[in-house]
Amino acid sequence: MLCLQDSGSTSIQAADSTAISGSITPTDKRYEQPPAGGAGSPCPHCVLTVSSPCPHRVLLVSSPGPHRVLLVSSLCPPCVLTVSSPCPHRVLTVSSLCPHRVLTVSSPCPHRVLTVSSLCPPCVLTVSSPCPHRPPVLRIGFLGLGLMGSGIVSNLLKMGHVVTVWNRTAEKCDLFIQEGARLGRTPAEVASTCDITFSCVSGPKAARDLVMGPSGVLQGIRPGRCYVEMSTVDPETITELSQVITSRGGRFLEAPVAGSQQLSNDGMLVILSAGDRTVYEDCSSCFQAMGKTSFFLGTPRTPVELHQRSRLRPVVGGAWRRAKLTRGRLWAACVSGEAGNAARMMLILNMVQGSFMATIAEGLTLAQATGQSQQTFLDILCQGQMASTFVDQKCQNILQGNFKPDYYLKHIQKDLRLAISMGDMANHPTPMAAAANEVYKRAKALDQSDNDMSAVYRAYIH
Repeated sequence: MLCLQDSGSTSIQAADSTAISGSITPTDKRYEQPPAGGAGSPCPHCVLTVSSPCPHRVLLVSSPGPHRVLLVSSLCPPCVLTVSSPCPHRVLTVSSLCPHRVLTVSSPCPHRVLTVSSLCPPCVLTVSSPCPHRPPVLRIGFLGLGLMGSGIVSNLLKMGHVVTVWNRTAEKCDLFIQEGARLGRTPAEVASTCDITFSCVSGPKAARDLVMGPSGVLQGIRPGRCYVEMSTVDPETITELSQVITSRGGRFLEAPVAGSQQLSNDGMLVILSAGDRTVYEDCSSCFQAMGKTSFFLGTPRTPVELHQRSRLRPVVGGAWRRAKLTRGRLWAACVSGEAGNAARMMLILNMVQGSFMATIAEGLTLAQATGQSQQTFLDILCQGQMASTFVDQKCQNILQGNFKPDYYLKHIQKDLRLAISMGDMANHPTPMAAAANEVYKRAKALDQSDNDMSAVYRAYIH
């Protein structure tokens, strides 16, 4: 029996119990984080079990793209076999350089379990995948189908997750119902029927209302159920939501996302998380569907490190008082990253992005005002150190007068405002963000709120 699991460093166990080591080096960083959802694989799409009663066969598995192409080959020349998948969870193409081999492919479930067998007796080979992109047993809920939420839900459904959706404007749910989602009548109903409920709404007030308002999540949350806040809000809101969810026995994780509507549609978001580490791990298959990578923010401490500090706890003014950690609280501290860390990081990132966008708009208008070609300015910019897809796309849209929202201007202004407030609380100056914020406020006054953030350009030409 030859068994293989993709875990970065591959171990293949032969029938005579000799171990042969190999290596798989993914080029796509999407699945380096978070940890795998099963079978010891960092990419659950690539879990393969390979078995062969042919004792002289040594099988090697490599994956140039961990969830895209799988190659199974043999050091036994007449038994060379290639298994490739242009669409990882739906189609497998099997070919063999062994001319006398007749291969049959059967799939009781077309996109989940595939078995490859051979009619050539000495070369019988079975390649099976125990549900390679396994739709988890967990029931998933999603609240909020805006620019970001819509793309996230689409990708969850594409990856086989069972998703219950709710949106304040119910008509937005129709498309996802057609794609296989279930409809939740209220946030409370979604939270009560789903193991993990995600939320992605416009800001702090909407996030609070969704949890603590009429028929809110708080009325439906049950002990052990998970609530994941993906909205970009301030740390204080996250702390409040964490406290009320955990007070009902729920488990809380914050997971705001860095990206845009296009990146959301493409499943290429960057996910920042903090809170209950076990929820982060439970969400691994969901995060793999919606993003290219994720981060758990915080400094998890070992029980020994926590015990050394367990007699001291900070209080107002920076003083410390004596305290004691119980065993349960000690474990909770070990597996948690401080709720609010992801919100802080997200606001800093959006502060930089918003300020940069305002500066680019200022450069374009200054070029025009001084008789320079805006297109030439962009061409030069895209050949220098600041070249990026973001700069190219935003500037091209500005020059074409296309301000279809990819990230709402009103939302980036909200993020700048929250970042400035966070700086004030930390007694840290944010003069660049403050200046950019004023430009966005002027753009909002010019009715640009529901346009893309690049519409800040219009604040300079009116």
